[in-house]
Amino acid sequence: MIVSLLIPTNRPNWKPWVQHQVEKLVEQIVIRGKKSIVIEVLFDESDKTIGKKRNDLCHRARGDYLVFLDDDDWQDPGRVIFQVSLLKETGKSLTFCDPCHNYDLRTGQSFLSYGPSEGCFCFTKEFFRKSAKFCEDAQPGEGAQFIRGHWKDTIVSRGKPMVVLFNHGDNTVERENKSENEQHKNGSNWSYELLTTTEKEILSSC
Repeated sequence: MIVSLLIPTNRPNWKPWVQHQVEKLVEQIVIRGKKSIVIEVLFDESDKTIGKKRNDLCHRARGDYLVFLDDDDWQDPGRVIFQVSLLKETGKSLTFCDPCHNYDLRTGQSFLSYGPSEGCFCFTKEFFRKSAKFCEDAQPGEGAQFIRGHWKDTIVSRGKPMVVLFNHGDNTVERENKSENEQHKNGSNWSYELLTTTEKEILSSC
C-alpha cells in the first residue's frame, strides 16, 4: 500500500520545518512496524493557486491514500497511520480533523477553529479520480468544492489533535479565534506544548 504525502508550499523559510514533520511521520510508521506502508513524498513549490497545486499533486501521486500536509502545520507522529486506518476500517473515502487546533505565534494563544482545513485532509486516490476536485480559482477556500456533495463519503476525526495550524502573518488564510472557551481565548498555550524541544527550536527560525 502506497501513501502519498502531498505538500503545496511557497515559503522557503518553512522548508526545514516541513521536512522535520515528514521525517517524524515516516519514523513513526517504521517504529510501529507498518511494513505494508510505502511512503511517497511530493512537493509543489510553484506559483500556481493553492487549489491548482493540490489538484496537480493528486494527479502526480501514486498512492492509494493521499495525505495533505501544509508546510506551516504541526503533525502528530501517528497521523498517517490513524487517518489511513480510519478510512480502511469504516470504508469511507475522506477524513479530516474538526475542530482544528491552532496556535498564534505572535500572541502565544492557542484556540480552536471549526470547519474543514485542507491541510488535514486524507482521502483515497479513487475518491479524487472519480468524485472530487479542488477549486482552482479560489485563493483560499479551495476545499469547499472538494467536500461539497460528498459528506456521505466522509468521516470527521475528533478528539486527539492530529494537526496544529500556526498563525504567523504570512498565512494563505488566517484563522480567527472565535472560541467561547476562555481558556482558549486568554493566553493558554496548550497547542504549543505539543511540540518537542527540537520542534520549538526549528520553529523559532521559520
